[in-house]
Amino acid sequence: MHIVFRMLSNHNLFVELCILKHFIMGTKSYIGA
Repeated sequence: MHIVFRMLSNHNLFVELCILKHFIMGTKSYIGA
């Protein structure tokens, strides 16, 4: 159960990093436009 929780927390961190990366790329393209 503890291992599953760690996997979920790692997955959430990965998703947050992807969203943050997408947000930064969108902000750069918006500023460059």
